[in-house]
Amino acid sequence: METNDIQMSQEGKLLINKQKNNDGEAGKVDGSKKVKGTEQADKKQEGKKKESHKNDNKAWLSQRVSELGEDKILYSSNSSGRHPYTREVLLLAELRGFKQVDMAEMCQVSQSQISQWLGGQSKATGEQLESLIDHISPLAPGKEFFIEEVVKRVTLSLPDDWEIRAVVGYLEKNARGMSNINESNIQRYALEGILAEERVALDGLHSQHEPANEELLLRKNHLEQLRSEYEDAQVDFEQQIEVWEESRGEYLASNPELADLDEEKRGKILDRHFPMPEQSKNEEGELISAIEDALGEKVSEGGLDDAYKVAFNQITDELSALSESYKLKYAEETAKWLREKESRQVFGRYSKEYDLNSIVLSENLHAIGGEFKKLAAELYGELKFTLAYEELESWEYDRRRHEIELNMSTVFTEYCKSLCSRDNSYDQYIDIESETVQVCGEIIFGEAKGKENTEESKNIRCYRLFSNKLALVFGYEYEEGKSSQYESDNDGYYKNIYVFDDAESVLEEAEGLLGSDKESEICINELSESLALFGYKTPGFRSIY
Repeated sequence: METNDIQMSQEGKLLINKQKNNDGEAGKVDGSKKVKGTEQADKKQEGKKKESHKNDNKAWLSQRVSELGEDKILYSSNSSGRHPYTREVLLLAELRGFKQVDMAEMCQVSQSQISQWLGGQSKATGEQLESLIDHISPLAPGKEFFIEEVVKRVTLSLPDDWEIRAVVGYLEKNARGMSNINESNIQRYALEGILAEERVALDGLHSQHEPANEELLLRKNHLEQLRSEYEDAQVDFEQQIEVWEESRGEYLASNPELADLDEEKRGKILDRHFPMPEQSKNEEGELISAIEDALGEKVSEGGLDDAYKVAFNQITDELSALSESYKLKYAEETAKWLREKESRQVFGRYSKEYDLNSIVLSENLHAIGGEFKKLAAELYGELKFTLAYEELESWEYDRRRHEIELNMSTVFTEYCKSLCSRDNSYDQYIDIESETVQVCGEIIFGEAKGKENTEESKNIRCYRLFSNKLALVFGYEYEEGKSSQYESDNDGYYKNIYVFDDAESVLEEAEGLLGSDKESEICINELSESLALFGYKTPGFRSIY
């Protein structure tokens, strides 16, 4: 009986637990349905917000395009480098079907950066947006377009032995009478030049020392001479006193009657016949003056001998100090030139920072000489050598010594210019790369190609670009290392293009390109007037508005 009760009790508990589990499962299902319903509602709401935001962006972009025009938005310029319509450009890209991940790849930035730009938190540079803009629109901005072929890059490639060629070529042209010009002889001439420079330096040191030493010696000798003259004058005076005293004694002896006179009367008679000699003060005065000049102070009374010793010793010390200084400087100069002889090397002293097999120069061929000078200064700085050599006149065997300064910057510059000569097959070393440029804008000065004009307006043409910037095209002939602003029929005619923000910069560049002759002045004035007529604030014109 008890066993059955216990079994029934356990079964009851199992039924109760099962019911509870079933109720719990049902509750979970109902809760999950409620959560899913909430999530779906949230997603739907979020979708509506996104769609609304997207529509707002479309409406805002439509208004901006209506106000500015698509070209203005895509191709607007900013002198600071930031594109002022970054957000508008990205919204146009979205409108064309580009996703943010695509934009990030084209702009070479992160996707988060694209989000910041779209949110207006920052702006991109024109360079960052360039690839994206090319994909947004296949058309360049504006209504007028022109094609100009201009120089893009000029590259100089030097041969492996360029330096020895440069030095040899320079010496063959400028070193009169120098024979057997090769690397070893050039080095020997440089050593001879060092010896010549050393002689000049040591001679200069001696020429600086000698006058000062000579002056001190003269002062010392003069002081000694004055001292000797002063002492001789003293001895001479003492001798005169002795003669005077002897003469007075002899007179008294020959006139005994004077003995009866008192001393005063007797003295007057003696002074009348034998006046006392006067001591000369000239020697003493000259000696005192010389001593005071040496010491820079007055000589005290009775202190002449001591003052003389001080002045004499002072000049002697100055002579000794000058001599020691000269010996020290001479030794230092000699040691310096010894180091120069040991380390002097003409070749290979240029800066190794440049790859001389491919040097990118400015695209301005008409100013390439200045480019060479700039490069030479960076390679060599102020490096110079003096070459000393003997010219042998064979008809009379007369050896004549010559010296020539080897300024390595000048040597390099002249060598590079020689490479540009057509006689030297310059295209082996100078590579001129051109590019075709599409100019988006209108011509405001200088006629377009094919239209009748006089002298091509001195080969200056000016464009007003879509961005309102100004493009200046300058044409010139470049042949045999020289440039000219006049067009020719050969292949040596090139053009450069320059872009400026204002008319003043255009005029300054044009003046530098054309020069200062009368025709150029007329051309500049006509260009200035054209800029003013097209609305640009131009120097020389007062704007009224």
